[in-house]
Amino acid sequence: MVDTPVATAQPAAPAAPAAQPAPTFLDDPKALAGIAYLAGGIGGYGFGDGGYWGLLGLIIPLAIYFHNKGKKNDPFLAFCSFQAFLWTLVVVGIGFVFYFLFVASLRTAYYDPIGYYAGGGLGASLGLIGLFGMVGFVIMLIDLFLAFKAYSGEKVKLPVIGGMAEHPFL
Repeated sequence: MVDTPVATAQPAAPAAPAAQPAPTFLDDPKALAGIAYLAGGIGGYGFGDGGYWGLLGLIIPLAIYFHNKGKKNDPFLAFCSFQAFLWTLVVVGIGFVFYFLFVASLRTAYYDPIGYYAGGGLGASLGLIGLFGMVGFVIMLIDLFLAFKAYSGEKVKLPVIGGMAEHPFL
């Protein structure tokens, strides 16, 4: 009898793992938190003049908050995006106050131009412009600080609105 070799079945090669899609910035909670702070604060300060930047400053942090709430529910991103929304509301309030103070001072010039210039109204209006610019600069520095800390993964709790952001009402 002749020995014939028996064919043995070779084990199948393992299947290649499924290709994962490349991550985008929407997958990085730290980047989204930084964007929420930047968009909220910078856009919010322009809200007093009725511009669209202020509206975007309110919408972008809320959109990031709801995007997170619907997908990952990351507590860090939820806190940062909601705090950015509340910070935007504060900045919008500051913008409205300065805008209406400035408009009121200019209205005085229209109705009583002699008293306005003689009584120091022009100096007050120019002082408001300077104060408006300084407050805007401080707000910009706070926005950049918050965005940098959020992108670094650090949670910064603002004094009054930080507690509200930990327990969002939306």
